[in-house]
Amino acid sequence: MTESNDFVQLKIVSDEDIEFLYEMLQERDDTVNVNHKSLPTFEEHEKFVKMNSYDVWYIILKDSQKIGHINLDGFEIGWFIKKKYQRFGFVVEAFKKLKQTHHRSKYQGKINPINISAKIFLEKLNFKLKKEYSDYHLYELENILK
Repeated sequence: MTESNDFVQLKIVSDEDIEFLYEMLQERDDTVNVNHKSLPTFEEHEKFVKMNSYDVWYIILKDSQKIGHINLDGFEIGWFIKKKYQRFGFVVEAFKKLKQTHHRSKYQGKINPINISAKIFLEKLNFKLKKEYSDYHLYELENILK
């Protein structure tokens, strides 16, 4: 299944995306990451992807090119964009699309307190800081249905 709009497309993660997702894990900065303190082995990663570990998990496409991913698990969103595609608003558009398809009463994002770009991203989407923990900050967006 592929969801599209004028700016980005969303494609459900499949086995064919395992290598791409691992490449993105290798790009991550462990010092600003909340969920991955160290890089898993490829085999651990492959097992995680095949378990369908999130409620929904999409590859973000721009002009048919894989540029990142976004997921939703309960209320919590997670995302990553390959470095060369960061700061162009692709995740903002992907989240808007995700929100249209997967309604929740609220959405939450956990970020490392030193991850300024993630803070800016969530604030751009009107998320508000809900609680500060020592190793992460919890942001929340109330989804008011009209």
